[in-house]
Amino acid sequence: MFNTEIVEAKDVDTPRYSIRFMSNEDFLRDKASGTLRKNSKLGFRFEDQLNAERVAYEFGYSFESVPSTRITFNDAITCCDDSAITYSGWVAERYITLQTAIFQEDQYEIKYLIVERPDGKREEGIALMVRRTSFPFVRKGHIVFSFLALYDTLKKEYVKVANFS
Repeated sequence: MFNTEIVEAKDVDTPRYSIRFMSNEDFLRDKASGTLRKNSKLGFRFEDQLNAERVAYEFGYSFESVPSTRITFNDAITCCDDSAITYSGWVAERYITLQTAIFQEDQYEIKYLIVERPDGKREEGIALMVRRTSFPFVRKGHIVFSFLALYDTLKKEYVKVANFS
């Protein structure tokens, strides 16, 4: 079974690494949303929301962490002059270039993902998947990814995902 692998950091003496490795308590106090801060103090079970916010803060708000048992993936295939596929390539190249300039140990892959949501709905399309990272808060057995272009199975076409970060 594949999941996002956690690896050792290469250069931890930069300010950006201090955010990556801050404790959950510090993140909750300094970076978390107001809803998460308040509800954690009130006694809500908040671990899922904390995980979602940490992944979004670390990789970008469009990234999510999903159990690998809910994901099927394979190679993404390029074809024709489809604007959503072209967009996926440009966005992925920019993102990978900028992220690995800071976190050299991180590794990303473009894949075609099919994700089974808890409500039984499926989403599929071209995604940027985090293969390896030094971010220590990825849950065991999870895959971190962001869709770049969703595939509409009814219309049989790709649709750009708006505002990828």
